[in-house]
Amino acid sequence: MRDYFTEVLLDDLVESGAWLDLELKIPFLALWVNDRDFDNPDWEDPIIGLTQKNVRKFAAMDPVVDLESLRGMKVYVIEPYIR
Repeated sequence: MRDYFTEVLLDDLVESGAWLDLELKIPFLALWVNDRDFDNPDWEDPIIGLTQKNVRKFAAMDPVVDLESLRGMKVYVIEPYIR
């Protein structure tokens, strides 16, 4: 079963109109832009469709981030240690 915590976080950020510092916002958005499925999403999956829209909405929110400028950016995800 897939964990959708990043998709839920993104939706919460968009719905609340949250402001996020560029140092956090840029790598957060780069995770999606550099995903191999970003350019060819499965639009029939409602979660993917909503996430695609939210990525673009969040990028357009202040401070604005140009998604194309994030292409090729390396982002390292460290999984949290959970007991």
